[in-house]
Amino acid sequence: MPLLLHRAARTDRLADGLAGLLAQPPEDPFAEDLVVVPARGVERWLTQRLSHRLGAAPGREDGLCAAYAVQRPSVLADWQAGGSGDGCGGARAPDLAWQPPLWRRLAERVDTPPPHLRHEETVTRLRKDPTSFDLPGRLSLFGHTRIPGTEAALLAALGEHRDVHLWLPHPSDAMWRSLQPLVAAGPVPRRDDLSHREVSHPLLAALGRDVRELQRTLATVPVVDGDAAADPPERDSLLGWLQADLRADRAPDAALVASRQVAADDRSVQVHACHGPARQVEVLREVLLGLLAADPTLEPRDVLVMCPDIEAYAPLVEAGFAVVTGGGPGAMEAANRGASQAGGVSVGLGIELPFESGLNDWVDVGINFRYFFVRKTMFVKYSQGYIVLPGGVGTLDELFEALTLSQTRKVTQFPIVLLGTAYWSGLLDWMRDTQLAEGKISQSDLDMMVLTDDVDEAVALMVAAREQEDRAG
Repeated sequence: MPLLLHRAARTDRLADGLAGLLAQPPEDPFAEDLVVVPARGVERWLTQRLSHRLGAAPGREDGLCAAYAVQRPSVLADWQAGGSGDGCGGARAPDLAWQPPLWRRLAERVDTPPPHLRHEETVTRLRKDPTSFDLPGRLSLFGHTRIPGTEAALLAALGEHRDVHLWLPHPSDAMWRSLQPLVAAGPVPRRDDLSHREVSHPLLAALGRDVRELQRTLATVPVVDGDAAADPPERDSLLGWLQADLRADRAPDAALVASRQVAADDRSVQVHACHGPARQVEVLREVLLGLLAADPTLEPRDVLVMCPDIEAYAPLVEAGFAVVTGGGPGAMEAANRGASQAGGVSVGLGIELPFESGLNDWVDVGINFRYFFVRKTMFVKYSQGYIVLPGGVGTLDELFEALTLSQTRKVTQFPIVLLGTAYWSGLLDWMRDTQLAEGKISQSDLDMMVLTDDVDEAVALMVAAREQEDRAG
């Protein structure tokens, strides 16, 4: 059977629909449902939402899991066959020419089929021998805005013998319907994708690339579109008008704008200009407390905070900081996990590389970048401090980028803490004994860095720098 698609402009409508499905027990009373979500933050929210509809049943939270691996099978298949392209018919950049031969050497030495072949074998088994997988008869994917083509193929194979439900948040049913003829051909290279020209609302055209690409991907597999959930009634407020225009995919003309009179007490959309991220956090706290005090019906679970920064370590969460990680494994995953478990917003800034496995499972909000220099700009732009863990060449690149910008006053000077004396002492010794001794750097350059093994000391340095900035501001 095809995939069963459920769409809604509001995620709570999707969650209520999923709750209705889960409330209907399968034929086997001992069978379990499996719900897959894209991030830990969605898991926490959905678990809470479902518990209000279904009750807190033993094992229900365990059934919510976030697992999506980003694969590039066309690239690997091309390299495995002796090619050196980008998997889309194009050539790789000259500085990446070493990657195809390295992959082939690895494939020769590793006694395991490469990922793209394992994927093909899995899809075949799902179709021909579905009972060989220990999976329930009903699966739901909730909240995804991006599904790679390989995962769509897996879902299609699953859907041949099981009920697979896709619960997709989509901002505009009107846009979905208008794009259906254009996207029916399936995915195309981004440089050739002109679907944004068919979108009327400028925000949907500028920010809706993920959902347009997802619609193209789903066009390649059998799908039964259950139509979108009914839109809520339009509210006479600035936010209500914006939401209605997005759902209808319309750019309001002069006559429509003139017919809308913003009430003097309309606070549905507010903009707060703050000096620095620390002040933004303080203002956000004050605004939320004011909203909760003014509206007795408003509860913390009704509040969603989205931001471009993250809180990495649990002590930094308590200190009110947001810290950016690269969203990868190892130390970066540990930082994201600390933020997530401490109740902070965990965001990762990833990089698109053939051998990268994607963002770790503890990232609540993830952004992938194609170019390193854009990614580094985002690291530095919103930072109030750097805590640098032991790492490789990329870590050194980001460390010295921060040092250079701080030294030349291109950014506001902030503390740079090197965590791990055994790891970083050799680098500092070389800088002192060689660079400083030969006059290549000054003592003030070295003074920009603090070396420690104490996380509490690192946090205290960040807090002190923030307080000094607040006093100066």
